[in-house]
Amino acid sequence: YINGKTYMLSNTQLDLISSTNNSELKSNIEMQDNTKINIDTSSDLAIKSSISSDDNTSTIIKTGNSTLTVDGVNNGDLSLFLGNMIINEGTVISEVSKYIQGDTTVNNNATLNILSQDAQINKNVDLQNTGRFLITATGDVELTGQLVGVDTSILEKSGVGSLELKNNLSNFDGDIKISEGKLIADTSNYKANHTTVKNGSTFEVLQT
Repeated sequence: YINGKTYMLSNTQLDLISSTNNSELKSNIEMQDNTKINIDTSSDLAIKSSISSDDNTSTIIKTGNSTLTVDGVNNGDLSLFLGNMIINEGTVISEVSKYIQGDTTVNNNATLNILSQDAQINKNVDLQNTGRFLITATGDVELTGQLVGVDTSILEKSGVGSLELKNNLSNFDGDIKISEGKLIADTSNYKANHTTVKNGSTFEVLQT
C-alpha cells in the first residue's frame, strides 16, 4: 500500500486485502464519520502508521485467520481512533500503550492479545461465543471499560505484569485463567464460570 497519507471522506470504505507474507501498512489514515476499514488478509499484517477517526461511527473489521499487529515500536498508533474494532477471525496483537478509544468485539474463535509493556483500555471488550482476550504484557494493564462475555469465552492473563479490571464483572460469564503475573478484580458482582490460578500467579480481590 502507499506510504503517503490516506484521507477517508464520510461514508467511504477501504478494503485491505493481501496474501503477501509479513505485509506492512505504513500509510497514516484519517477517517471521517461513517467510514469503514476492512482488513481481510491470508497472511500477517503489521500496522506501522497511525489510524485516527473523527468520531465513534468509524469501524475497523478484521477477518481472515492471519495476525494483525499494531507495531508500537515502529510508529503503529491507534490512540486517536475513536471508533470500534470488530475481530471476526484471526488475532489482533496490540503492542501500543494506548489502545483504541472505542469498543472491541471479539467474535467466535478470534483473539485480542494485549502485548505491550503497559497499556490502558478505556472502552468495552465484548467476547462472543469462544472469543479470547489475552493479556501477555510484561507491564501493567488497566481495563476501565466493561468486560462482557458468555460462558464459552476466555480471559487469559500471562506475562509478569498485572491486569486490573476497574469495572465489575457482572456481564462476564466466561472462564478466567491466570497463568502468570497478577489479576486484580472487583468481585462484588463476580460471575465468571471458572477461575484458574496457576502456581506463582496472584488473584487479588477488590470489593466496592
